[in-house]
Amino acid sequence: MSITSGRRGSGCIISLMTSAGVPIITIPEVKSAPIFSMLVYSLVSFTKQNNNIDGKVIRYRIKDRILLVRPKNKIIVALYAVDKFEEEAQRFMETVVEIIDKIDSLVIEEGMIDGEIMERARASILNLAVDVGLPISVEGIYLGRIYGDLYGEIINKGADSSGLKGYFRVAYFPRLLDYKLLRSETEDLMRKLLELCDGYHSIRYICKALGISEAKAYRFIAKLLRREKMILEIGFELIE
Repeated sequence: MSITSGRRGSGCIISLMTSAGVPIITIPEVKSAPIFSMLVYSLVSFTKQNNNIDGKVIRYRIKDRILLVRPKNKIIVALYAVDKFEEEAQRFMETVVEIIDKIDSLVIEEGMIDGEIMERARASILNLAVDVGLPISVEGIYLGRIYGDLYGEIINKGADSSGLKGYFRVAYFPRLLDYKLLRSETEDLMRKLLELCDGYHSIRYICKALGISEAKAYRFIAKLLRREKMILEIGFELIE
């Protein structure tokens, strides 16, 4: 498991899926792409119950990220980005329609599409993202938390989450408030622990990444909580 440090990464996730939520293209390619598609599909299905949303860009605010979704005919395109890239994200969603139209007629409901066509479409989407200035690397991103934030939004809205049961769990996310502690820490292990206490990595993740027991981590964190140097947030994370 790689250790991501410091502040949450700013990379975005782009996904093309069928209107039934079957993933076609995900950029960057991650093994959890089907989970992301399920999360987006659940939100879109809930939104369109009382709204005509075909061809429109739907905006969801998820903590410090935005999720832009555009259902069009047989394809749904979704972009999950840090909010500081909202202008670039909106430009992407306006321009990507041309690519969607080119492949829409080639997609059947199950998501089957010729491999060569799919690779050309992937390259076009990637080039468009770069052209508008969107970062696309997932380096520095803990997908478990940002997927968990999406899942939390689904729960809060009362959308259908039945297909997502078993994929997420409640987790605790420590957030360091006094970064003087990080700068002054000389022990390598404790410094790495403090780096990961950024509010985006769960205690389970931190312990697994550093190879320490949860009891040790909780003892260390509890001291900082009592001194009001850290807070503990509760949320959801993807079970990996």
